[in-house]
Amino acid sequence: MEDPIYDTVAEEDYAALVARRRKDAGAFIIDDDGLGYVDDGREEDWTHRALPSSSDEGSGGEEGAPRKRKQPRPPQAKRPPQQSAAAASLSAAGAMTGKDRLSAMFTSSFFKKPGSDRTKGSSLAADSIVDDVIAEFAPDENDREERRRRVGRVSAPTPTPAPVAQIKAIQAAVHAEMEVRSDNGFEPDVVSGHGNDMEVELQPEVELKPDVEMQPKLEAAPGSSPELVDENKSSEELKLEANGEVKIEKVHRLNAKIKAEGTRNGDMLSATAGWMKICGEGENAGGEGEVSVNGNTDVDESSEFELKDGALPFYVLDAYEEPFGINSGTVYLFGKVVIGKRFHSCCVVVKNMQRCIYAIPSSSVFPRDTISRIEKNSTSSDASPSLRATLHELSSGLKIEVAEKLSDLNVSNFVMTPVKRNYAFERTDVPIGEQYVLKINYPYKDPAVPADLRGEHFHALLGTNNSALELFLIKRKIKGPSWLSISKFVACPSTQRVSWCKFEVTVDSPKDISVLMTSTTLEVPPVVVAAVNLKTIINEKHNVHEIVSASVICCHQVKIDTPMRSEDWQKRGTISHFTVMRKLEGSIFPIGLTKEASDRNQKAGSNVLALESSERALLNRLMIELSKLDCDVLVGHNISGFDLDVLLHRAQTCKVPSSMWSKIGRLRRSVMPRLTKGNTLYGSGASPGIMSCIAGRLLCDTYLCSRDLLREVSYSLTQLAETQLKKDRREVSPHDIPPMFQSSGTLLKLVEYGETDAWLSLELMFHLSVLPLTRQLTNISGNLWGKTLQGARAQRVEYLLLHSFHAKKFIIPDKFAARNKELNSAKRKLNADTEGGNAADGAADPSIDDEVHNGDQGKARKGPSYAGGLVLEPKKGLYDKYILLLDFNSLYPSIIQEFNICFTTVERSSDGNLPNLPNSKATGVLPELLQSLVERRRMVKSWLRTLLADSPGRCSGLSPTMRRLPALC
Repeated sequence: MEDPIYDTVAEEDYAALVARRRKDAGAFIIDDDGLGYVDDGREEDWTHRALPSSSDEGSGGEEGAPRKRKQPRPPQAKRPPQQSAAAASLSAAGAMTGKDRLSAMFTSSFFKKPGSDRTKGSSLAADSIVDDVIAEFAPDENDREERRRRVGRVSAPTPTPAPVAQIKAIQAAVHAEMEVRSDNGFEPDVVSGHGNDMEVELQPEVELKPDVEMQPKLEAAPGSSPELVDENKSSEELKLEANGEVKIEKVHRLNAKIKAEGTRNGDMLSATAGWMKICGEGENAGGEGEVSVNGNTDVDESSEFELKDGALPFYVLDAYEEPFGINSGTVYLFGKVVIGKRFHSCCVVVKNMQRCIYAIPSSSVFPRDTISRIEKNSTSSDASPSLRATLHELSSGLKIEVAEKLSDLNVSNFVMTPVKRNYAFERTDVPIGEQYVLKINYPYKDPAVPADLRGEHFHALLGTNNSALELFLIKRKIKGPSWLSISKFVACPSTQRVSWCKFEVTVDSPKDISVLMTSTTLEVPPVVVAAVNLKTIINEKHNVHEIVSASVICCHQVKIDTPMRSEDWQKRGTISHFTVMRKLEGSIFPIGLTKEASDRNQKAGSNVLALESSERALLNRLMIELSKLDCDVLVGHNISGFDLDVLLHRAQTCKVPSSMWSKIGRLRRSVMPRLTKGNTLYGSGASPGIMSCIAGRLLCDTYLCSRDLLREVSYSLTQLAETQLKKDRREVSPHDIPPMFQSSGTLLKLVEYGETDAWLSLELMFHLSVLPLTRQLTNISGNLWGKTLQGARAQRVEYLLLHSFHAKKFIIPDKFAARNKELNSAKRKLNADTEGGNAADGAADPSIDDEVHNGDQGKARKGPSYAGGLVLEPKKGLYDKYILLLDFNSLYPSIIQEFNICFTTVERSSDGNLPNLPNSKATGVLPELLQSLVERRRMVKSWLRTLLADSPGRCSGLSPTMRRLPALC
């Protein structure tokens, strides 16, 4: 240390300092029959083994120990030798602890017995106090417990009431002692966090001992500052009598241990302390919260639906399509229905989905002159039936050829009809503009038609690889979460259900489902949100993560149409929590953990902490609890890139039955989808296999959402908790967890850390208003809500265009990626037939670009992506000439609207050169769509400006994301 730890002064300066100290202490010290705290103003000599005593009781110490100068005292009886010996022992114990001055204040009055002799019991009591002080620092736990038990066997004498002034003096001395220790640099123990974060939380932990004593005594843990306990919260009862004395009744001995778990910064709250305050040590799991958790128990499958105009109102949240197997083409809708004036989960199974393929005929099939003449006659004479008959007659050769092709593919049930459609995209073999084509419908259970199929009467097929879910959303005009009307449905009994939802209905035709036009009168149902956090260790032998604990915090009655204030979603009865923990392989739980878990569950009124013997049992218990919650949304920080991946892989390794692991989603499954390693980068998102497993539940990854909505240097949970929530988080790495299994106290801390991380991700979701924001974006685009939560911006744009072009009777172009995937599948099948089974997973031909299973490897083989327009950095400095600055707001949308640029208006040149500006008078689909979006954005910005100007108080609860809503739209 560069700075000295003590000052060197002259003798005369030190004498003046001693005199000033003695004068200042004169008004404070109360002699109290010769046993008061004496301070002569001099520094204590720390070079001797025994510290100077605060009374003459220290005279029994070792020779050579300096004595403090005593003040004059009244005559008193000579004390027996037992008292001096006990005082000497106590002084020696004070020398060991370094707290002689403080301990003397609490123990000196114990030996004050003027005019009376000490008995053998009092000597034993004094020795027991010394034993108890030393017991706190004994290296052996057994020795420490033995000394504590010895205290309980000693009967303490009845004390003489202490004056009120002495009690006040003790309190003042304690505070002065604490200030001195703080000034001298004696700080509480510090528990360091993992990585670069230092976690310090100041939380006094007071341990109440059952040993009843008749004298109050405060013992401080080594290295910590003593702290007085409030009389209302302490087990001590001090009553002030009329004569001015304090009567000390039945008192418990306190061990005040200050544990270092405070904050890194003075203005930052502890995340763990905040969560423990919210959960109330299990209060939110019981009482009113039990009604929300078990809200489905008051209904059964025989409950009748509340119909509206003979149809079932159904609020859709998510949708899923089974792409393979016997259920190929079946669409599953997941959402809410109203029963008994409450919302319950429901699954709608849509069967008999039909493929929709357009055969582009040759020019000879529908001659333009003949078609024009027929249309003109039909318009004037209203001969539509004759027009349809003529069209069928002209397309008879085309229909016969297509029927033969379908029969060769084992497609037996199909319907063909001529329709009028538009095409305006890039394929050169398809004529641009409006024309008659042959529309073909057949079930999805039949094989798909090859996209490159050709014939004598047709030269192209469009729509061969469209998914059933995409067709359903586009044709039924479903745009995100909304109310639907379900007619001609059949309720499924529990024995025949394919989902884990409370209710399930089946619809035989997708045309029995339509958007409910009077949905404005219906309430948007709340959802159930469950935040999940896993704590794992690393198996060094197999280099995989293994789960040791899983924490779930569930928030019921979450609004999705408006942001929620913290006091609304954190109120009592809306939050429930649960943690399941298993013991390490080959070991047992620490002593006392089972009782602690039982006490917590009994206090909460439900299971908030479960202990399991193996990882397989942990996974089974976790799935059961998730199924009971019947949650609609799963939340977590990097849950899609880590937690779910580890959870499903461990379920597969531990051979968890399908009746259990499938409860992570809402579909009953017998075979787990293929789980690929996917992208190993942090925050990479969920793989298709994971999304298939959780079908029916939305996945909100706060890492992905914050990366889209915030501008941060780091998007780790620790960083976001600090910058967004103003809370300090304790990081626990997998390597820190095995040592925590040594004691029940550290394991309970691990439970708190897991629940805190789940709580932070839940709080971050509400802070960013993720659910209402992504719901609105989904309603605008018309895609799946789950895809919006995963940050699929490209799909939002795609579905926005799909809905717009389909409404104007345009044939949608095929996806090139899907066509390449089909070719790759055929190539893989060929390799499997020739080279063996390893080719089935793509290993036989490394040139196959399988984007689904190779993650970034597939992306790396693509060409460079479009970098966007050229933007020059401004030159810094002082300009000495006039500068014209052209700041274009929404430059590309403005150009598209100004020059009417669209797929439908741009005339492509056959030589590949850039086309000229459109000269079409009709407004294109794209400019019209952009105009509506710009108008909506302008309306929202105007609304926000008005709201901020007129009612700034109403905007205090808006999150930063909601304030950026106009830009995000």
